[in-house]
Amino acid sequence: MKKLLLLAVLITLTVPTGAEYAAGDHELFFMPTAYTMPKGSSYFSDYEVLILNYTYAVTSRTHIGVFSFFPMNKEVLETAAIGIKQNYYSSEQTSCALWAAVIPKNKIFNLGNVVSLGKKGKSLHIAASAVYVANEDETFDSAGDFKAHRWSFTYTIGYRKDLSEKTSLIAEYSYISAEDDADFLCVGPRFRTKKIAWDIAAARPLIHDDPELIVFPILKATITF
Repeated sequence: MKKLLLLAVLITLTVPTGAEYAAGDHELFFMPTAYTMPKGSSYFSDYEVLILNYTYAVTSRTHIGVFSFFPMNKEVLETAAIGIKQNYYSSEQTSCALWAAVIPKNKIFNLGNVVSLGKKGKSLHIAASAVYVANEDETFDSAGDFKAHRWSFTYTIGYRKDLSEKTSLIAEYSYISAEDDADFLCVGPRFRTKKIAWDIAAARPLIHDDPELIVFPILKATITF
């Protein structure tokens, strides 16, 4: 039984997902999809120049990456996160993946799961994740009660519709359940070539609506290697 379990894990880690990968398929604007790159591939993403992400496909189902703010100073480098995404199920119409990330310096841990339904060109994505914050410097809350950690949860739903071979329309909604609940909606196009994807989105919160805010822009570029 133990040998069969190890074999099943090995197959899950290494068997190709089967679908052809194109630049940007691994995520929408912010949320990950369940799709992964072929073994040995990698991508570099840049959000608004400020946020950087490099990820490498260890296997055709496993991504390992580093995520950080632009290195303006040494303190920013302390916020670097290490992440992994593992596709554990893939069929013609359904893919599922787990992801985990950690910011060692700040003791922040993230664990999530995403399900991608349909073919990539017309797909629905549903994800849920939990963030655990352990902070030894803030062991008491404002009421004086012991509080050595905090939890928050994020629920996201996204949709992608390919309008042509090089253009997609993407919509993504996220709800964050924490001490102060928040949400935001992002809508916009993706333009891509074989190796590069450009995402341009208009985003705004819905729960805490600011009547003076129309939208704020999101620009992301992704290049694959």
